[in-house]
Amino acid sequence: MINPAVNGTVSVLKACHANKVSRVVITSSIVAIYACRPEYRPVDGRFSEDNWSDTVGDHIDAYSKSKTLAEQAAWEFQKNLPEKERFEIVAINSGLIMGPSFIGAGFTSGEIISKFMEGEYPGVPKVMFSLVDVREVA
Repeated sequence: MINPAVNGTVSVLKACHANKVSRVVITSSIVAIYACRPEYRPVDGRFSEDNWSDTVGDHIDAYSKSKTLAEQAAWEFQKNLPEKERFEIVAINSGLIMGPSFIGAGFTSGEIISKFMEGEYPGVPKVMFSLVDVREVA
């Protein structure tokens, strides 16, 4: 199966490589690392580059799977480059991104708040979100 996110990631990285870019920052997501099997969760709760969401099975949605596969493809691309041609890759695995929107409406994190405000949820559940300001991500 062709994954557009993976193909897009690899295409961008090929262009970066061809143009000798020295650093690429990937705006990934916490969903790329957090949806792993319980036995693979870090005991201390600190996730690292060794932790990935499990992309097999029906427990993971398309967005989370896409983010996981795209980020994995980026690291694989870098690993397969000759060492002298490698550029730095940094991944930002943020949670719920809030703040002023550049595009207006229709983005995943903003939809959660909109659904609360529009009464689509019967109440406010007691949940914890990993929250970050969009300006910090930028």
